[in-house]
Amino acid sequence: GLLAQFERFILIGDEKQLPAVITQQECGLTVTDPELNAIGISDLRISLFERLLILCKQNGWNDAYGMISRQGRMHRDIQEFPNRTFYDNRLTWLRPWQDAPAHILDLDNTDDPLARAFARSRVLFFPSQRERSPKVHREEARRTALLLDSIRRHSNGTFSLDTVGVITPYRAQIATIISSLPPDLHNLVTIDTVERYQGSERDIIILSFAANHPSQLRNLQSLSTDGRVDRKLNVALTRARHQLILLGCPDV
Repeated sequence: GLLAQFERFILIGDEKQLPAVITQQECGLTVTDPELNAIGISDLRISLFERLLILCKQNGWNDAYGMISRQGRMHRDIQEFPNRTFYDNRLTWLRPWQDAPAHILDLDNTDDPLARAFARSRVLFFPSQRERSPKVHREEARRTALLLDSIRRHSNGTFSLDTVGVITPYRAQIATIISSLPPDLHNLVTIDTVERYQGSERDIIILSFAANHPSQLRNLQSLSTDGRVDRKLNVALTRARHQLILLGCPDV
């Protein structure tokens, strides 16, 4: 209704990140009317933004859409996988610090093995063993607590709510991680699902997959309309500014 009042409008967004949360049952979301189908309305879960973008590409209206390719959030090493996998290598970094080798933590003269790992790479993967519970991984929860303690000790007094965020897909894993933390860290770290992290960022993101069986992966993903992009994974990997730490079972 609002957009119909103007000759020209500009929508800005990212169809490769999470759409609005839909609680309606799937059977009520399919549109079968042929005239509506002709203008791209076939599934009510598809936003106006994404529907218009699909129409532009299908009809060759190349002057009607474009991509903002310069990003100012992530270090280039964190950008590399989402850029290659989801954005066709079209992203570039905007600021000098995004190409800098040095880390933000105070790592001089440390004998902490976790801190030395921070100095080696902007993207770290710590392997976990499978556990029995489908939605809880206690080893990852304990390791998350150790990582947070190490980061705080090497933050040179600057540790705050903006320093580290923890993302994990299950409420049960959130509770397990919280119970593993010392009480004084509870109010300094946000531990939540990827849906609640969309639109926000932290200097360091710890991602605990808490997946003990491949059958869990189907419920962990949110595929784009064309099936090429896992939008949940894309959002989770792009919340970090300076460092991304992944905890998961390699065989899963």
